[in-house]
Amino acid sequence: MTITAAESFEAVYRGEGAFALPPWDIGEPQPEFVRIVEAGDVKGRVLDAGCGTGSLALYLARQDLDVVALDFSPTAVESGRRKAADQGVDVEFGVADLSAVEGYDAEFDTMLDCALLHALEEPERGRYIRELYRMARPGGVAHILTFSERVPDFVEVVKGIGPHRATKDELHGEFTAAGWDVLSIEEGTIVGQIAVTEMASELGAEVTTRIDLPSWLLKARRPL
Repeated sequence: MTITAAESFEAVYRGEGAFALPPWDIGEPQPEFVRIVEAGDVKGRVLDAGCGTGSLALYLARQDLDVVALDFSPTAVESGRRKAADQGVDVEFGVADLSAVEGYDAEFDTMLDCALLHALEEPERGRYIRELYRMARPGGVAHILTFSERVPDFVEVVKGIGPHRATKDELHGEFTAAGWDVLSIEEGTIVGQIAVTEMASELGAEVTTRIDLPSWLLKARRPL
């Protein structure tokens, strides 16, 4: 039986299977994206692609940005909606397969993805990159934070959700083939947390212990 990425993500957010909690959901925006926001590189109407429970989307909305937050998982999206209501923050949350999204044609000025791209394999991976291009306004910019080939082997590969460890050349080729102008690909870090009890024991750590994982931060623009 084939397990889709959507089914795998939903299972993790429901607390099913090996994970005690989502390893990518650290309860706050990734530091790499906070840096981008503080540098003034996030503007206009913003897509948080693979928003999870909304930590980044809520942070962006508090910066007076117009935010759409989409994710595979209904459980994650519902959690994000509850957080937004509790905090009095306006975010447009929705459930969507981002490799096959309806609507949002040329709608976004800025698009942010932390840890979604590396959860996808072909053909969904290529479709997702093309969907981002379609949803970007001419001149719109995508910032993609994704695992690099340097991510260690102890990061568990879970059926249906990767991670795909990409090289710099691979990323450049994928985005260029989809029509993007690649502006930069820099070394970055995704902050994760140990979420599998067996892994924590092997590493002599606790579940929820944070770990810095080698990543690429890609910046690409849809041509005018």
